[in-house]
Amino acid sequence: MEPLASEIASSVPGYTDHSILHCDSLWDITDVVVGLDLPLNPAEAFVLGGAFLVHDLGMGLAAHNVGLRGILEREDWLDLLAGMYPDDFRELQRVALSDSESNPNWDGLTNQRVKTALTVFLREHHAEQAEKILTQQWKLTNNDNFYLLEDSELRHWYGDLIGRIGRSHWQSVEELASLFPQALGALPRMPPAWTVEPLKLACILRCADAAQIDARRADPLHTPFRNPQGESRDHWVFQERLLHPQIAEGRLVYTSSVDFTVEQASAWWLAFDTVRMVDSELGKVDALFADLNRPRFLARGVAGATSSKRFANYVGAEGWDPIDARPVISDTRSVIKSLGGRALYGGRDEVVLRELVANAVDATRLLEAAYPSARTRPVRVSVNRMEDADILTIQDFGIGMSAQEVVSYLCDFGRSGWVSHATRGHYPGALASGFRSTGQFGIGFYSSFMVADDVTVVTREMTGGPGDTVILHFADGLDSRPILREAARSEWLLEPGTRVTLRLRERMEGRHGVFAGTAPERTQEVLVERVQKLARLSDQPIEVTVNDAEPRACELIGSRWLDMPAVEFCALLLGLGPDSRSAPGLDELLSELARRMSPIHDKGGVVVGRLALTIGLEEAMPRSRERGATIYCGGFESGQLSGALGILTGKPETAARESSTLELSRDEVWRWFRDQVSLIAEENLTDSDRFTLQREALSMGERMDDWPIGWTSAGPITADQLVAWAKARSEVTILDELSSVFDLAEGTFGFLDIEAQGYVEIPDDAVGIPWGFDFFLAHEIDGRQQDELDGLEAINRDVEPGISLASWWVLANDEPVGEILRLLSKTWDRDLVSLMQDIEFRQNYSEKGPILLQAHNSRTGRFNGLIVRRRPHGEGGSD
Repeated sequence: MEPLASEIASSVPGYTDHSILHCDSLWDITDVVVGLDLPLNPAEAFVLGGAFLVHDLGMGLAAHNVGLRGILEREDWLDLLAGMYPDDFRELQRVALSDSESNPNWDGLTNQRVKTALTVFLREHHAEQAEKILTQQWKLTNNDNFYLLEDSELRHWYGDLIGRIGRSHWQSVEELASLFPQALGALPRMPPAWTVEPLKLACILRCADAAQIDARRADPLHTPFRNPQGESRDHWVFQERLLHPQIAEGRLVYTSSVDFTVEQASAWWLAFDTVRMVDSELGKVDALFADLNRPRFLARGVAGATSSKRFANYVGAEGWDPIDARPVISDTRSVIKSLGGRALYGGRDEVVLRELVANAVDATRLLEAAYPSARTRPVRVSVNRMEDADILTIQDFGIGMSAQEVVSYLCDFGRSGWVSHATRGHYPGALASGFRSTGQFGIGFYSSFMVADDVTVVTREMTGGPGDTVILHFADGLDSRPILREAARSEWLLEPGTRVTLRLRERMEGRHGVFAGTAPERTQEVLVERVQKLARLSDQPIEVTVNDAEPRACELIGSRWLDMPAVEFCALLLGLGPDSRSAPGLDELLSELARRMSPIHDKGGVVVGRLALTIGLEEAMPRSRERGATIYCGGFESGQLSGALGILTGKPETAARESSTLELSRDEVWRWFRDQVSLIAEENLTDSDRFTLQREALSMGERMDDWPIGWTSAGPITADQLVAWAKARSEVTILDELSSVFDLAEGTFGFLDIEAQGYVEIPDDAVGIPWGFDFFLAHEIDGRQQDELDGLEAINRDVEPGISLASWWVLANDEPVGEILRLLSKTWDRDLVSLMQDIEFRQNYSEKGPILLQAHNSRTGRFNGLIVRRRPHGEGGSD
């Protein structure tokens, strides 16, 4: 077995020693942990020694007799690769298979991500491999078969037992009593007293393996050659400093003759966390033996494990104080209530629908992926009016959950189980088949408490029967502990799946209800409309029912949006059925939108959106319908973009799913934008429309020379016109974020100011920039890199308290104000950084305050702006 153990270092190069030396060291640590008085007969010594040898062998690629190619062809390998690298796993698999053809060893793999995944795979499966390593056949180069345990009689009686004990070190202490319920008799022809207690041996293995963390596992002479990185390096650093543990008063005592410096603090803290783990293992085993009235081990804990200050008495820190100052959450209830509710999602109570329906759809998707022949049923959203409350229920017929999964995932705030090791084990092939969950953050369920205190989850896992139904009940929201219990027979789910029931605090149409202001008789219609909008691209059917009425299917389009006829697509987005399209002008509107509707691609050339600019058509758009493009993640709404109609798909950027990451290149967005502009009839655009499009062009580092970049008192002004205008001036005021600009009288332009309650003319030496939203895709792609930024960062100047000149420029450089400053710099032949350093910012928080301008009604308005000078302030002179 020594060759297999020595090969582990190649497969998990950053890990501490797992060679045969580690196996030998386990005997030494066993004497310390167990003590010399615990009885251990020769048969038990043989089985324990075998378990010591095999328990970690699976960490090495050589211990898998199917070889690298066999692992790469396993379903659970592809699931792992898909879970770690969902966007690239098929290409990574192709590379790995190609590599294995030419060199079927670890060194033959050329892609580091494949190697990383293989390391994870070997670690996750090493205990499973330990169980069968003695009973599987191996082949020599001459094709002769052999076993690692050559004696056929010992292999027959003890091979499987040794494997199961070896595997058990990766299972929980709570499982051990049921895994090894009784002692085994002696073998034939062996002394009758040579019985074997598997439970005792399994506990010795796990405690000895956990406790062996001294320098024998991290030889300082090996560190430079293994070159561990990250947390693996911290493991090496702390273990190469720990001496052989001693026993004192029933506790293991770890010591170090070398203190840990400030630079080694992370390794010290890892040592402390590790001894706490050892302390926990010893404590759990001791409690198990005490409960079973078994002889107990000598070591029942670790000295200093309960306090970092006390642990420092044994393993010292030099130049720093080992006080655990990590942020802690003392009021878990309050944090979950905040981060799982309105603090995260805002006041949109319908988010509850989106999150719970998304969870139900994910459960159905996983069932479909894991069992392709399974007949899935629609997710059902229902509302029932009781005498004292409305009851909202979301039910799926998907994979369901066991009691342990309810605790591990549903009750563990922030932990998502969709791609976990357990899920991959229960549903092999699901991730590799392309399953992708909408949920990623493990918090969506907690949005329930935004609208309800009484929440009940009834669930039955796919592999269980009706009697395995479990119920989790929150009777008082997050203010008291929920109750998890087995379902009574009358509560059993006859089909696998999950039902979440919310007793709403308010009637759905109440002032603060989910559908506030809706007439009760329209509840089902509104519910259908909301679900359709929230889940429009869902690939799983959803149906809605109110008060047990006939279920009504939601009209979802899944992936059909990619190739739907443009007119049908636009009508769908506007909520216009065949009957409603007869209103005057709607056919013309749909025709124009369809003409503009164009695909947009991601960086890999894949269509991720169909969009049409709506500029110039706003007045014709139906007032009661959505008027922006919608971003969908995993089939569910994740945000809106102004200025266009259509659909974009992306990945959620935040847990609230209110913003998304779109894999769009600037070149692709600019291509789409230019095409859109060419489709829009010039005569249909106002100067304000052209300025709006100019803002979008500037956000992508481009400029439309024939379109306005701002307004002067004489009207809209293009870039070339501004250059000519600025040549005659030594000072220019830029009025930023004005209201809409108007022709006040006979070619004199100004704007309406709310504070002054009147119209204000743009001064002769000023350029006005109308206020506008971040338009369309401007904030979805990277901003331009600015050479000026380095120079501005060196200037110690704030535009307003807390905002430096450089920070202001990051936001302003791709706005009209930034382009005007560039034009002034070029026109006046003045370095842009120098020009900006001398700008006089006139704002509420600035020293001189905002710019004051008088309206036609003689009232004074206050405006934010910049005063830009041709010459440095104080030099005087003009051209």
